[in-house]
Amino acid sequence: MVYSHGHLNRGHNFASSPDISFFWNHVLGLWPFTTEGCPADEWDLEHPTWLHGLASQCVRLPCVEAPPELLHTIHRPEFAYGEPANTHAYFTPDTYVNRYSSTCARLAAGGCAAMAAAVARGEAANGAAVVRPPGHHAESGTAMGFCFFNNAGIAAKAAQAAGASRILILDWDVHHGNGTQHIFEDDPSVLFMSLHRHDSGHFYPGTGDANEVGYGSGTGYTVNVAWPRAGMTDGDYLAAFMHIVLPIAYEYRPSLIIVSAGYDAALGDPIGGCRLTAEGPPFNARPPFGSACRPCSLPRRSYNTFSD
Repeated sequence: MVYSHGHLNRGHNFASSPDISFFWNHVLGLWPFTTEGCPADEWDLEHPTWLHGLASQCVRLPCVEAPPELLHTIHRPEFAYGEPANTHAYFTPDTYVNRYSSTCARLAAGGCAAMAAAVARGEAANGAAVVRPPGHHAESGTAMGFCFFNNAGIAAKAAQAAGASRILILDWDVHHGNGTQHIFEDDPSVLFMSLHRHDSGHFYPGTGDANEVGYGSGTGYTVNVAWPRAGMTDGDYLAAFMHIVLPIAYEYRPSLIIVSAGYDAALGDPIGGCRLTAEGPPFNARPPFGSACRPCSLPRRSYNTFSD
């Protein structure tokens, strides 16, 4: 389901468009992260009390699985539409698959693409797609890190097809978005910026060093803020935003921003080990990139539900 908020925009040139497009689908609850599943996530998806009435203020738009031609703009054909597994299996030690996974992954990718395209066409000022499985670790031909299809990449291609010429993908998940970087690192029409733990290559997935800046015509369009250790705070992220992210984004002047909004850098997350709070960036800020720029968020939960 893709939703568009019914209230008119305030203070920008999209006065005839709704405030927000929103995607949510309980079918995605069929996709388990582990062999045991995740009861907390299933409850949230089947009984979305966390929406606090947001869905009732939105207009529902149709959502379909991402079609092959869209998936193929990012993923190899044999990977994008392979046969679903009939039994429990693993792509990698951390990426579990069952007979529902292929459908859920295509729904997630399709929802992200529909949301981004709607925002790019001016049908909504901004959007959010709350989907599973996530996507930023997925390479063009490899599923990994709980990710099957690269939702941010697919959303970027859909937005470009809908008229957004320059895309900024901002990834603040505590883990580096290796798949997103590798997909676009030679493409100057997509600026990829990531803030993540790197720990000299010892933090998953081990990529995203500051000297990884893209190649060919894409040189300079990959920007990595690679934290050297755990414990990064609101102040560290504020400094990075003020001195790196915002100046580069202003110079690039994106027509649309896609945010891979992981929350595992939040205080209390047992894996991320950082100390971000709800009061600090990036969680409590809408980046001021100008009224002509439209943000699309792809939220991903923390590994600790109490950190969300």
